[in-house]
Amino acid sequence: MKTKWVIGMMVFGFCAQQIFAAPVYFAGTGHWYEWIQYPEPDDDPLDWDEMRDLVTTWTLFGVPGHLATIHSQAENDFINSLGRGTGFFGAFQPVGSPEPAGNWQWVTGEPWIYSNWSPGNPSNSGNTGNEDVASMRLDGEWNDRTGIVEPEKYFTDVFVEYPVPKPGDANRDGVVSADDYGSVQFHFGNVYLIPGGPGDADINGMVSADDYGSVQLHFGAMAGMGSVPIPEPATLSLLGIGGLVMLRRRK
Repeated sequence: MKTKWVIGMMVFGFCAQQIFAAPVYFAGTGHWYEWIQYPEPDDDPLDWDEMRDLVTTWTLFGVPGHLATIHSQAENDFINSLGRGTGFFGAFQPVGSPEPAGNWQWVTGEPWIYSNWSPGNPSNSGNTGNEDVASMRLDGEWNDRTGIVEPEKYFTDVFVEYPVPKPGDANRDGVVSADDYGSVQFHFGNVYLIPGGPGDADINGMVSADDYGSVQLHFGAMAGMGSVPIPEPATLSLLGIGGLVMLRRRK
């Protein structure tokens, strides 16, 4: 898998293949998002389903991405602010769905609780087959489109979502604070198949004493809290002992 890093070398590492805005964290969901303009081979452009599969091979902090799913106006506005503000995302209709508005769903299987269609859409009015995927317009409203990319188009714009938190944010509330030490202690010993679960402050898939260090390292900085006093090592030691006691109790 190609791993994306949120540092400068990410731009240099992929600029020959694609154009994208670096992943940005959205506190409303605790996830990271990015806009990507993927170049199309002249003789074989990638269709929507191929892009859907391709983005799952890109990772951030070890977690695979997926075409973005949208569940609120705030999330829609945030995604619309990325890159050029337009592109495909993770909404689609399975084959055989009632047209034009039947059975729209997300690539992740999450509940369909929000939509932002532009007036008159979805319309299924395309001339290249059913319009069974959605794209975002410059104004943030949605339009249904065919998933077949026109041969003369050289780029496919997509919004990608990475369901991982900020490093250090063990309780996933968008702020790296003293509360995160408690989350590490409460979940101490947990192991996750996908890194980034509750308590996993360093996003390595396991809640351990190292997560206290991750909270300390990122304390206040990523939450925009300025210079917040970092707890003394003695405090961290006490929290670590508490975590070990809880781990023994769980056995």
